[in-house]
Amino acid sequence: MIGLKLTTDNKTFFASLKEGSIGLIISRMIRDTRNCVSVNFGGYDMQTETYPLWLLQKLFLGAKFTVKVEEITVNSPIIQRAPEIESHFFEHPKNIGVELTLKEEKLSAVVEKGSIHLIVTVLNKEEKTEIDLDFLATNHSNNGDITKYWCKKNLQLGDEFMIEIKEIEKMTLPVQS
Repeated sequence: MIGLKLTTDNKTFFASLKEGSIGLIISRMIRDTRNCVSVNFGGYDMQTETYPLWLLQKLFLGAKFTVKVEEITVNSPIIQRAPEIESHFFEHPKNIGVELTLKEEKLSAVVEKGSIHLIVTVLNKEEKTEIDLDFLATNHSNNGDITKYWCKKNLQLGDEFMIEIKEIEKMTLPVQS
């Protein structure tokens, strides 16, 4: 089955479902009192109608992930009970953002206020597989203007990319048209 191999620090997670979807979501939120970064690596199993979860945690400056689309034969153990993720204020500098490196291309997202989401989805259904990467951001500037940024990539077996939580000086994610 096609799925995702997620490597961070010294841990590696493997996830795939015969009939279902796998999702990797990296989120950066700066709104009101919320100033957080988190990762959610889970899915939906259509056969058992369950929501397996392999990783859920808050992230900090310097967090790095390598993700590879590959054939997965054995999944990592799922989390039996999701840990509590506080979505309140953390001591993150405002210029912390998300950088994606895919096939020699680097895309960065940073917002004054708003949100950043990097979402990778693998859908396996009836011998067909769809693999998508969406990188989007919504920036709410101090003068009230809202700008949306978005990039979509179709992935295939063997694709590998890196995600890093780092200080970002400039948004390079394209404006949504």
